[in-house]
Amino acid sequence: MLATIVSLTALALDTATGLPSTTTALLAALTIGLALILVFFVLPWRGMREISQRKSLEAELRARIAAVEAAGDAIVITDPHGHVLYANPAFSTQTGYSLEEVKGKHTRIFKSGRHPADFYADLWKTVLDGRVWRGELFNRRKDGSLCEEEMTIAPVLDDSARVEYFVAIKRDISERRNMERALQRANQQLQKNLAQIRLLQEELAEQAIRDPLTGLHNRRYLDETLPRELARAQHEGYSITAAMVDVDHFKRINDTWGHPAGDALLKSLAKLLQQRFREGDIVCRYGGEEFLVLLPHAPGHNCLSRAEALRLEFAEVRVPYQDTQLQATLSVGLASYPECACSSLELIGNADSALYRAKRGGRNRIEVFLAQTSAETTESTRTRAAPPP
Repeated sequence: MLATIVSLTALALDTATGLPSTTTALLAALTIGLALILVFFVLPWRGMREISQRKSLEAELRARIAAVEAAGDAIVITDPHGHVLYANPAFSTQTGYSLEEVKGKHTRIFKSGRHPADFYADLWKTVLDGRVWRGELFNRRKDGSLCEEEMTIAPVLDDSARVEYFVAIKRDISERRNMERALQRANQQLQKNLAQIRLLQEELAEQAIRDPLTGLHNRRYLDETLPRELARAQHEGYSITAAMVDVDHFKRINDTWGHPAGDALLKSLAKLLQQRFREGDIVCRYGGEEFLVLLPHAPGHNCLSRAEALRLEFAEVRVPYQDTQLQATLSVGLASYPECACSSLELIGNADSALYRAKRGGRNRIEVFLAQTSAETTESTRTRAAPPP
């Protein structure tokens, strides 16, 4: 059989080329040998290589399918029009739908109604242009509950660069977002509580330095403030006058009309003090029926007229109480820093000494403490008025 093929090949070569028969016979043998090598060695090898490559591709495809099937995120493949072709098991877990229930159906069955039409128009424009869309949106599960998803939609293009499929990868972030919102609400409530605590602390701090009856600063505030005021006055070189104000015969009013009557009178005086002194002045209820006013940038002789105006005005005040009109007068003692005092204690003590002299001198008057050669000498400037009724 092989000899016949060689003879026929040699004859064909001899006829075609005109070469000697021995030469054509040799060429025929070589041709047949090469053909046999091709048939028995090269072609089977190429076939085996193609089979190996196909098996490798099949194994790779099986691995990819297994990865998609085992993925924790939901994966959905649709046609270019949005009809479902495939969904992995995680999709069923996330949405409650089986593949059989959604296959061939449009993805609009998952719409939540929480997004405007423009949102979906932008999404579709992006993927139909061949671009990847990433974002977050609400979809609806089979049971009607909302699912907040983190989604990536990637178009798969054919050789003509036309969209052939869409692959959507969806992750349920509902629990994470709910926790974030709960944390945000808790943080907002915490901030609100902290603000209320700060406000309460401020109120308590203010109450600690306020007299509850009159609303004026109290002695504690004075004790904290006066040393600072004196240090500032010393540094900047100005005077501070302390005016100690006392309601005359206050005990008689309390004994006659009761403590509520005395309280009404004290509140009336407090109101008048707030109205008649400057914003930078410090008005305090020092204790009982005594009030103290600190007047920065005011030497004692400048404060005398202001104290006198206060004394005269309060003498005209009538405080309605039950079926009567309460009336009282004031005694005032003035002392100044640094003219006649070197410390907070000395300033208050000297103002109190001047007040004592005003009381001892008949009340309803003003005394000014003046430093003389003797530390115990107090000169007074008296302003007399009609005796109290």
